[in-house]
Amino acid sequence: MGIGPGFVIWLAQLQIDREFSEYFVYFDGAVSGLSDGADVLFDGIPVGSVQDIRIDPDNNGRVRVHVEIDANTPVREDLIAVLQFKGITGVSQLLIESGTQESPMVKPTRERPIPEIASKPSQFEQIFEGAPEVVASLLELITRANNL
Repeated sequence: MGIGPGFVIWLAQLQIDREFSEYFVYFDGAVSGLSDGADVLFDGIPVGSVQDIRIDPDNNGRVRVHVEIDANTPVREDLIAVLQFKGITGVSQLLIESGTQESPMVKPTRERPIPEIASKPSQFEQIFEGAPEVVASLLELITRANNL
């Protein structure tokens, strides 16, 4: 016994009735593994998807990620978005870490019809940002050891 056409229409209607809000997330540097259609998670719960990724037209050193998030998601001003690897495949998703209940909701304005969600580097990126200093310190330590 197969799935009836009524069920398929009902399921399609659920997706059509769902309302989304648009946001921009800006990242300094690469967004490796992130692609159009990638999941957007709010504290680990799927709430939306990446719609478009491009170089920020106002700053070519940043990447602008356009996301759609379920309109019922409490997007507050102190939220932080971070890239997260999805397993070991190298595919990334966008994780939004919840803010405080007291923080105001993010709303569109005349100046910013598509509001912005703040971002930070992933833990993986933070480790590699500090790598040159660690390598330099290690080389200096080796040099000093050789001099002794």
